[in-house]
Amino acid sequence: MMKIHYQPYEIQLRAPLPGSGEWVRRGFYLNVDGGIGEVAPLPGWSRETLADTETELRELAAGKPWEEIRSASVWFGWECAEQERKGWRDYPALAHEVPINALGGDLEAKLAAGCRCVKLKVAGEPQAMAKWVREQAQQIAGRVSLRLDANRAWSEAEARIFLKGIADVNYEYLEEPVQTRAELRNLIPEARLALDETLREISPLELLDWVGVRALVLKPTLLGGLAISKAFAQAAEAIGAVPVVSSSFESEMGLAALARLAASFSANPAPAGLDTGGLMELPEPAGWVMAVG
Repeated sequence: MMKIHYQPYEIQLRAPLPGSGEWVRRGFYLNVDGGIGEVAPLPGWSRETLADTETELRELAAGKPWEEIRSASVWFGWECAEQERKGWRDYPALAHEVPINALGGDLEAKLAAGCRCVKLKVAGEPQAMAKWVREQAQQIAGRVSLRLDANRAWSEAEARIFLKGIADVNYEYLEEPVQTRAELRNLIPEARLALDETLREISPLELLDWVGVRALVLKPTLLGGLAISKAFAQAAEAIGAVPVVSSSFESEMGLAALARLAASFSANPAPAGLDTGGLMELPEPAGWVMAVG
């Protein structure tokens, strides 16, 4: 019989957590026969709460079959613990390093440190955001690739205003600019789009209906673990989209697992959204890559 233990953690933050405004990141470390995983639902984004996951972890420790796990974040923690115990044999590393996508902070310092991809949050008034993106693009001056994320902030009409305002900007992709899947589909011919929130509403098989999308932003804590993320990554290949592993503000342990997942997708993985550790007093990756051990 498996030995299952868990313990809570709290990490003080340098800035409030997006979506909840909390200044402390809370979660659990899960130990499954010596393999460690992280269970940390993201307030404001995860369907389950921290209390929900604690209840489920208590049930698992008491003998509930793991196949009955309900919460996405618990699935992620469980699968990571299992892979840690198995030496990650189901996710062999194809890459030794994973590049990191910079998020906020001192842009010039990050570029000097070797960052080659930057993500800008653009969920604001469309014209003002377009002007700001043009200014940032001028500062970057082609030194790095540029990603944009609107977090479903706009109507379709507002998204078109933004897109018109950045018509001369070379960007890699724009994540989820609008609020509905119908609006998102309408924008595929006009924009380089990436799916994020939409992936929590569809299955990997349904991805065939999204030909023309440029990237999938995979957040295993929100999606429901490693296996579903891998399934989406494989489906992405069928439609010519790039899988991009991204964090949900996990601790250093969770970030390491996410880097391992990204390394299993490709020998040359896309820059991963793992710069969130900067919010938590965690060490920044040297040269803006994460080594995969």
